[in-house]
Amino acid sequence: MNQNKELLFFGSGEHLKVFYFKNNTMKFIQRLLGHQTLITVLNFFVKNKNVISGSEDSSLILWPASLISNRKFIIKLKGHKSIINCIVLTPKVEDQIFSGSDDNTIKIWSQSSQKWCRTQTFNQHHQSVQSMSINNERNKLISCSSQSQNILIMERSNGLHWQIAQQMKTYQEGASLAFITNNMFVYQPLLGTHLLLYTFNNKQHKFTQQRAIPIQKDISSCSSPYPAIYSEKKNILVFKHGDYIDVLRIRPISEIDCECYLLQTIQFENAPWMFGTINDSGDFLITWDSNSEKIQIRKYTELRRKWNKNSSIF
Repeated sequence: MNQNKELLFFGSGEHLKVFYFKNNTMKFIQRLLGHQTLITVLNFFVKNKNVISGSEDSSLILWPASLISNRKFIIKLKGHKSIINCIVLTPKVEDQIFSGSDDNTIKIWSQSSQKWCRTQTFNQHHQSVQSMSINNERNKLISCSSQSQNILIMERSNGLHWQIAQQMKTYQEGASLAFITNNMFVYQPLLGTHLLLYTFNNKQHKFTQQRAIPIQKDISSCSSPYPAIYSEKKNILVFKHGDYIDVLRIRPISEIDCECYLLQTIQFENAPWMFGTINDSGDFLITWDSNSEKIQIRKYTELRRKWNKNSSIF
């Protein structure tokens, strides 16, 4: 969903579908073709309102903001050798693209003179890169792999150059992760009953596990990619496990501490394949599941019943 909350973008096979969204109704606008196979991930530029997609064909495509009048993509970025699983952008300035792939690499694409080119490649993950997140200060990037038990932490050294700062052993395969503050992030294991909270230790100059956050139900293996997304504006973390989407209230107390509790659990019965996201402001939860085969849009509602922390919000 774009910043104006008027356009919705969905990957449907190798096509990018665009819908107009107004007054709680969707209207199909057009279908765009640029990828050769299934689109696996989408992300959005805030400044220029462009859209970027990743695919099973191992390419990234940058689409213009004027998709309604211009169906031609801006550029196709090639360099990966397998499926694109995740894409993140540097917040605010949006001058770098980070892509993670089944080829076990993270590639960094930098913009110079209105052109995008690959500037760095990291291959420290020994299995597919499942999830990435960058903090708001744009100086730390974290990533995890779905089949190896480690978290990779990179720091920006100077300018647009990045270097490995830390590699943490987790003893649990990773499904997703997300920054909460500049120095605190949540890690979702592929299996288990807890999320893990990590904070940055200034004295040791590294991240360490602070505590485990219990979840109402077991974290079942995720058969489809679904990134954990934290909305700073709403102080909520949305993540998937098995047939469930959980909404967790995480309110930072400081850069390295927070209060957290479960707000809502949404069950999608008999849906082995489920995809979705929340928009930038956290106002809408957008999902598609293989059981209903429908796009569902839920609107955020703030409930101020302090005596009932588990009240539904979507």
